[in-house]
Amino acid sequence: MILLGVLLLLPIPVLAALYAASLPGDMFLRISHFNEWMSVAGTLLGYWGLVASSYAALGVRKIEERYFAKARLPPLRKNIEKLASELSTHSETKASDAMPLSIFSALDVEVRALMRVSGFGRKRQLKALVQNVENISRWIKNNQNSASPLNSCSDFWDLYKGLNGISLEIRAVIEEEKAK
Repeated sequence: MILLGVLLLLPIPVLAALYAASLPGDMFLRISHFNEWMSVAGTLLGYWGLVASSYAALGVRKIEERYFAKARLPPLRKNIEKLASELSTHSETKASDAMPLSIFSALDVEVRALMRVSGFGRKRQLKALVQNVENISRWIKNNQNSASPLNSCSDFWDLYKGLNGISLEIRAVIEEEKAK
């Protein structure tokens, strides 16, 4: 908003200089014709139109981001809640049996899809969830010959807690959007 004010006030010194140049004296002859003044006025109006159009384009972008978030967040929340529930059922699964599970790739896809929603934010939390998924996948790969359950991996419960937290955050964003 401040930038818009500065851009709208920027031509004022130009107008002042032109006014000073039009005062009687030597410089009066330079800008004394009506056509020349109309050219200056048209230039300034064109400049103000460009500023107003740019401001409107930014407003349209914000509206587009909000609409995209409003459309994408409910299905993403539903999928994340479903995957968190499924993740908790696999807590006792052995590392050797967890290798073919598709839940970790599905989690990675859903979290990355959530990262692409501009109106949501929380990039740091989402990056931490992606890192947790990668750590769990690495742990499964390193322990596939052991009988250790998945819940013995330190990142397992961090991932579960993070998914539930993100789900609650999505719910809060949706409710805030409905309240607007």
